[in-house]
Amino acid sequence: MGITTRSTTLQQVTEKQLKSVGIDFARTALSKGSVELSGRFEALYDRGIIYVNGNNKGEMLERYLRQINVKPFHVVYVDDKEKHVKSVQQTCEKLGIQFLGVHYTGADPIVARFDKDQADRELVAFLSESHTTSVQPFF
Repeated sequence: MGITTRSTTLQQVTEKQLKSVGIDFARTALSKGSVELSGRFEALYDRGIIYVNGNNKGEMLERYLRQINVKPFHVVYVDDKEKHVKSVQQTCEKLGIQFLGVHYTGADPIVARFDKDQADRELVAFLSESHTTSVQPFF
């Protein structure tokens, strides 16, 4: 199962990216169909992925597990943000689920070099040069 901070507006893109590297969470999904999850923002479980949409990952995992009435024996969780690893760990401890968390830092040097202002300028330039009138930023 996957848990992403992304919203459902990026669901198709997310699944396409994962499938391009051979990952299909739907094959091992804990439940069939979609499960709407309440939170500060709209969240959804679909095809093996929880789209938390800015909500707390641990809280959304707990809501999902309670909604489908499943308690796994173990959770192995990998995230590039330590706060998310801790959030899921706290949820697992609360629910009595064994937990192994990995804070992945391999991408940190790349993330540190990311310049949001430059990325925004490049997006504006790309959109202004595009001959496709249907392309619009969604944020």
